[in-house]
Amino acid sequence: DWLYQRGGIFLLQRDTMSEADRSLLETAARVVLDGEKGSLASNLHDEWQQPTRLPVFVPARDSSSRPEMPKLARPDNLRFDNGWGGFSVNGREYIIYLKTGERTPAPWINVIANSTFGFLVSESGGGYTWAINSGENRLTPWRNDPVRDRPGEALYLRDEETAEIWTTTPAPAGADSPHLIRHGAGYTIFENHSHGLKQRQCLFTVANAPVKVVQLRLENTWDHMRRITATYYAEWVLGTDRDAMQSVMAQDVHIVMHVAAWLGGRDIQQGFRVNVDATRQLARLSAEAGVERFVFTSSIATYGPFGRRLIDETTPLTPYNDPYGDSKIAGEMALWEVAGASGLPTTIVRPGFVYGPESKGWTTRLARWAAEGRLPLLDGGRGTAYPIYIDNLVDLMLLCAVHPSAVSEVFNGVDDGPVTYNEFFGGYMRMIPTNRALRLPGWLGHLLMTLIDPFSPVRNWRYIADGLANRGYISNEKAKKLLGWQPSIGLEEGLHRSEEWLVEVGIL
Repeated sequence: DWLYQRGGIFLLQRDTMSEADRSLLETAARVVLDGEKGSLASNLHDEWQQPTRLPVFVPARDSSSRPEMPKLARPDNLRFDNGWGGFSVNGREYIIYLKTGERTPAPWINVIANSTFGFLVSESGGGYTWAINSGENRLTPWRNDPVRDRPGEALYLRDEETAEIWTTTPAPAGADSPHLIRHGAGYTIFENHSHGLKQRQCLFTVANAPVKVVQLRLENTWDHMRRITATYYAEWVLGTDRDAMQSVMAQDVHIVMHVAAWLGGRDIQQGFRVNVDATRQLARLSAEAGVERFVFTSSIATYGPFGRRLIDETTPLTPYNDPYGDSKIAGEMALWEVAGASGLPTTIVRPGFVYGPESKGWTTRLARWAAEGRLPLLDGGRGTAYPIYIDNLVDLMLLCAVHPSAVSEVFNGVDDGPVTYNEFFGGYMRMIPTNRALRLPGWLGHLLMTLIDPFSPVRNWRYIADGLANRGYISNEKAKKLLGWQPSIGLEEGLHRSEEWLVEVGIL
């Protein structure tokens, strides 16, 4: 019960770890036991009899006896001056002058970008960097906090003789001296006089590459040589909004149902950001918050082509060049990695075709296609469908959230079957009513869908064609036996309830 649980025991094989990882682990550990040192008693004796004492840093110079710095002057003749700043005389820069400890009423932002990469920076040094999509593909965090405006990036300077640490920007560690900030077209410049240095930091990007340039110039005003180190810090986000997730986790959350997903399209990178990166980030935050159960909604698409197989939860996951299914496989792997390292109690559900009220893909769209005579029936609709009515899926997920036997398990979420596409799609055709459909031989349907695949925004038509012609069977027995789950609403009743909803909202 202690193995791989929070506060428990984690087994790691030493020879599979890098030297850097081993060093980090030993540095963080309170006690290190080495089998080569003999018995447990010998290890403990050595550990406490020979303590390691870290050297104490003694400043070589006294920082309190430094000469006065020339003051940073406030520019004159600013246009439309509001007390904090204004435009330069030529109108090419917006210049902000902040006295010691002073802040503007809200972050004043400059956006600097080329066609595929960029960043924004505030007068305090806050802001974030992105690639391709500023909203969905952040590289560093943006908190949008007008009070703190805490940056996710910062350039720290350290005087190696006095051990003083500060930043050239007002935040996070530069508020003890005045600052001059120049927002221009494609650049922002921070100027600061402190610690015996005239400091100038310029941020910009190049026109045709994903590069953020941080240009630093230091001028020593003291009469002796200085040893200054510069360290750039970046809090990586890599596509997900950690702060938005963290604010939710702070609300005493006990159970997380992760249902959000990218369902398909041509932006495959976005699919992996949502289905993999966001899943990993949410799982980590859940583990940090002490969440009692994490239920992840995956998909039967992770099994790849069904063919004529009997598929249960032990069937290997098969990448099939289907961005949705492949990203769900990667999402599961990322989740198990976090769960194994943190002890997060995790359950995965792989639903089939979720239909019923509010279902866009398997109810609204199918009803409209039925009305237009566009429902595809290959080989007479004899292929196997895998529907699950929404209420049945909700019942299964609620069981997964509370049942003790669900931890560290995977469950297929499909209704009792087998159900053919002729039965499933036929239910929507009877709602119209119509007998029109795209009835094609399996080989011809597969050929046509393969040909249109490059020109369609819908994901992997080849995968869809294989699915319409498959004869496989997906078992739901594990959920029944282990959790006592039963799909209470059958296909006929589920289609009837779907029809009532479609009429109610005016689609039929």
